[in-house]
Amino acid sequence: NMQMVLHKLTPSNWTELVTQEFDVEVNCQLPSGLLRFHSTIAPLEAETISPYCVLAFPHILHKHQLRSSYRVVMPPGASSLSFRNGERVVQGYCLNLSLEGCCGIFRGDFETFTRDVVVPGLTVSLDDALQFTTDATVCRRQLMQNGSTQLGLRFDALDTEVQRRLQASLTNLQRRQLRKLA
Repeated sequence: NMQMVLHKLTPSNWTELVTQEFDVEVNCQLPSGLLRFHSTIAPLEAETISPYCVLAFPHILHKHQLRSSYRVVMPPGASSLSFRNGERVVQGYCLNLSLEGCCGIFRGDFETFTRDVVVPGLTVSLDDALQFTTDATVCRRQLMQNGSTQLGLRFDALDTEVQRRLQASLTNLQRRQLRKLA
């Protein structure tokens, strides 16, 4: 039976809460999906107050893959999005971008843009001069506190050349971000 010893848990008074073995469900949001499992947690040494506890490794892990390609967080000002909504051209920007889609922020409430609604002619522009237009399907819509709308958009099939150029742009962007962190 494999176990992991944990230290410095939050809240800081966890030793008062975990005095015996408990069943727990662990949900961990990762960039590429959700990792979920059932386990037990217990103090490392039941007879003394210890700063450590033990989490048993589960026999089964469930990973819910949300997408099949990596998302790159877009720095402010590095992208723009636009599409026609009737007679109006709507402008926005990307929070993140992948080969399959993006999360965009647009001013106003787009209540008609619900799940599975097609956004025709979405234009994506990146600061490295890549620009392409594609139809996209709404996967998620969320009204923000400031009145803007966040739309999760899945691109329709991109042609091979656009995919290649988008992959190169995403790789360059990710390398620049990693250099800033180093």
